[in-house]
Amino acid sequence: MRKTLLFFVSLAIVIFSLCSCAAQEDRIVGTPMLKVILKESDEKNDNQFFYIVDDKGHAEKTDSFTPNENVTVFYADIYTDFNCDIVDGKVINTLTGTKGNDEQGNSITADETTAEIMEVATNTIDHDMYEFSVWCSKGKYFVFVKLNVNWQDPCVLYSYNTYQKELIELYSWESRDLVGISTDVK
Repeated sequence: MRKTLLFFVSLAIVIFSLCSCAAQEDRIVGTPMLKVILKESDEKNDNQFFYIVDDKGHAEKTDSFTPNENVTVFYADIYTDFNCDIVDGKVINTLTGTKGNDEQGNSITADETTAEIMEVATNTIDHDMYEFSVWCSKGKYFVFVKLNVNWQDPCVLYSYNTYQKELIELYSWESRDLVGISTDVK
C-alpha cells in the first residue's frame, strides 16, 4: 500500500512538473519584440493566428490586431537565390542570387541589407530552405524561413541584428505562413 501511494504521489509530481513546463512555453518571459499574424500553410484554410513573440524564444497567443502599414517584404526566389548541398553529412547553403518578389508579386532585386541578411542566413541555417522572406518595419528586420526537415515543416522566425550582422531565432511553428507583422508591442 505504501509503495502504491508513493508511486502515485511521484506520478502526480511528474505530471504537475510537465504541465508547468508546457504552460511556460506559451508565456512571454522576455521583452516583447513583435506581433505576428500566421495562417495554416494549407491554402484551403484561412484561419489566422495572432501571437506576441519575445526575445527569449517564447510566443503567446494574443487578440487580433492590425499589422503595421508600410512593411516591406522580400520573398526570395528560393530556387535561384540559394543552393543547398550536403558535404560530409552537413547541409551547406550557398547564396547564388538576390532576386525575388515584393508583396505585390513584382520582380525585384534585394536591397543591400536584405542581400546581407540572405548571406548571413546561408552561414546560419543548417537545413534546406524552401521558402525565405525578409520583413522590414520601422527599420527592424525579421526573417521567416520554411525548412525542409524530413516529414516536418518547421517555419522559423528570426530577428536580424544589423549591428552584429546575425540572425537570432525567435520562435518556430509547424506548417504556417506569415501574413502580417506589427512592431508596436507593449
